[in-house]
Amino acid sequence: MPLSLLPSHSSRAHRWTDVTTSDVNGFLALLILQSVVKLPKYEMYWTTNSFVELPGIRSLIVRDRFELILQYLHVADNSCAPPPDDPDRDKLFKIRPMLNHLVHQWQTAFHPRREVSVDESIVAFKGRSHMVVYKPNKPHKWGINAWVLADARSGYVWNMDLYTGRKSTTEVGMTKTVVTSLCTPIYGLGHHVYMYTYWCS
Repeated sequence: MPLSLLPSHSSRAHRWTDVTTSDVNGFLALLILQSVVKLPKYEMYWTTNSFVELPGIRSLIVRDRFELILQYLHVADNSCAPPPDDPDRDKLFKIRPMLNHLVHQWQTAFHPRREVSVDESIVAFKGRSHMVVYKPNKPHKWGINAWVLADARSGYVWNMDLYTGRKSTTEVGMTKTVVTSLCTPIYGLGHHVYMYTYWCS
C-alpha cells in the first residue's frame, strides 16, 4: 500500500477491532433512531447535556465505535467492481447486495393481497450523487427516486428498485420496463395492478 494511503499514527483506524453482532445491532438501531430523533451532529446523540440528552443511546453503542463502523462500512467487495467504462456497469454496485437482501426479506415476511400498486417514492437526500432528482410536487423535493410495488391496502413495500439516471437519450418504454420488472415476481398469481397515468401513458 502506498505510504500516502496509510493511516497516520494518531488515526482512530488503529483502534479497529472485529465487528460483533452487538456492534451491528447497536449501529443499525441508532441509524433507525436518527431518522426519528434528528440532531444537528452525530456527537450530540451521546451528549450528557440534560436538555438534549438521550441516555439510552450510550447503552446501544459507544460513539467512537459507531463512527468507526460508519467510516469503514462496506456491503460490496470493491475488488469485484466492474470497470468504470463498462456500459453495463451497475451504478448501485456498492449497495446492490444490501438492496437485494432487503427486498428478499420484505418478500419473505409478507405476501401482498390481490390489489397492488406501482408508484414512485422520493427518499429524501441532498448529498452529492448523480442519482439525486428534483421533484417539486413531492413532499421531499430532493432525493433518490425509488420505484416500488406495494400492497394497495397497507402500503407495504414488497418490491423496489432505484432510478440510477438516464440510460439513453430517449428511454423509450422506460415506464413499461419498470412496471414489468417490479411485477415479475407476481406474474400468474392473480394480482390486480393499479397505477396512475404516468405509468400507462
